[in-house]
Order: sequence, then structure tokens, then C-alpha cells
Amino acid sequence: MFVGYEITRDRTKGTIHICQSHYIKQLLKSANLTAQTGSFCYPYPIPMDPNTPLPYPHKDAPVNILPLAAIVGSLNYLAVCTRPDIAQAVNRLARHSSKPMAEHMAAATGILRYLAGTPTHGILYTSSRAPSMTGFTDSDHASCQLTRKSTTGYVFLNQGGAIQWQSKLQQSSTALSSTEAEYVAASQAAQEALWLLKLKHNAGEPPSSITIEGDNQACLNAWNQDKLSTRLRHLETRYFFLKEEAKKGGIVLSWILTAANAADMFTKPLPRIKFQQFRTAIGCVAKP
Repeated sequence: MFVGYEITRDRTKGTIHICQSHYIKQLLKSANLTAQTGSFCYPYPIPMDPNTPLPYPHKDAPVNILPLAAIVGSLNYLAVCTRPDIAQAVNRLARHSSKPMAEHMAAATGILRYLAGTPTHGILYTSSRAPSMTGFTDSDHASCQLTRKSTTGYVFLNQGGAIQWQSKLQQSSTALSSTEAEYVAASQAAQEALWLLKLKHNAGEPPSSITIEGDNQACLNAWNQDKLSTRLRHLETRYFFLKEEAKKGGIVLSWILTAANAADMFTKPLPRIKFQQFRTAIGCVAKP
């Protein structure tokens, strides 16, 4: 145990697994979702169903006194530390913390029930995997019903497990196309990649590059073109720094099939089979 993390090391297999099962059990107990309290229901197979309604209240609607903000805060701690599989659901739910409705509380309960079925899930790192870092980036164009802003999702893997991830609305601009949304997402992922490269350098590792996988061909073409695409020239200049970084060779953007892009789970709710496929791909598995 270390600051709430449960670390399991198997030197024979060369693996390290981190999770927060004790924290999850405490969270379920406080929410009265345990067998002992009599309120336990069957666990959910996914944190959020793709068809889950999360409506925005009317402007003059009264504010309901519901504990959504407290639940979201607890869930976000898990999503940031050891449970990347709930990051997208928590991010989407957090947008409604100020004016919670019954639908939002039902969605929060759904995430808790998903955790009830996967309490020992965490991130598994193995020495048998290649030590090179790989990133995945994706976006969901105009996904926010209120602002029509897009969602950025990315995840970086090392030794078979996720080491950095994010699911967040793009705050600076409203993307006018899916290509623009993908380019902004790739830029944000590239910023994280630069930090990871500096971290590797400070740890004494030899210079290397990080490949970021994306599933949008138009975004890849815009990145690799010497001239600025007329469809993207209205973007803020800070998003074009990645062209310079790509020329330096530290960051490489590569195309990947959407079906293999693990960042897809950080942009929108997915069906069970696809969600579980990506969950395994980022090393989020049960304790061995």
C-alpha cells in the first residue's frame, strides 16, 4: 500500500499492477451500494451506456439538492489515478455537477455499479513489452449538446499499460469540422508527449521519439503538409507548434484504424464489446 495505491509486484512474471480496490469499496459503502446495506444491485458491464440521457436543465429550472458533485469528485480521483476506463464517463457527468437532475444521479449510480463489478481492476505493466512509449489520440466532434464543443481524448502507454490519459472538452475553440477537432486533439496530445520526452530524458534514458496514433487521414495530411491548409488557417497559432516538433523528429503522427484506436474510449461512451477491447488494450485489467 502506498498513498492509497495497492501495488502488486510479481518478479517471476515481471509485472506490476496498481489499483485502488479498498477505496472503491469505501466509496460503494458510502453510497449504500454494498451487499451489507441491502441496496446492492447487479454490476453494470460498462461505466456508461451510449444511449444514457444527460440533459441540460432549463435556464430557470430550480437547483436540486443532490450529492452529484461529491460523487463526481470521488470518481474523478479514481479516473485520474488508476481507472482510465471511467475517465470519459466521469468527464461527461462532471459537466452537470452545478445543476444535477435525476438522470445525472442515475448515471452516477451506473458508474458506481460498474466499479462494483470491477473493484480490483487497475493498470498492469509488464517487462515483456517493448519499453517504447506510444500514444493514441481521438476526438468526438461537437459532442457537447450545450456548447457544441468537441471532446479531446488521448492515452499514452508504456510497458503495456496506460501512464497518461485525458478526456476533456476543447475549451479554446469550437471546431467547425471533424478534421479541425482531430487536429486540436492531436496538438493537445503532442504537448503531453513533449512532457513525457523530457521526463524520459531526466530519468537518464537515451533520446527517442513518441509515436501518436490517430484515425483521421485529413488531420494526418494537415500535419505533414509544409503549407498550412486553408481549412485550418483560422486556428490559433499555438496549435501549429506540432508541425515544428514533427520536423524535429521527437513526435511522429501515424494513422491507425478507428477499430484499433484506444483513444476512442476517452471521447464517447462505447458498446460493451468495443469498450472491453480498448480497456484491455490500455492495460486496465483485474489484479492477477
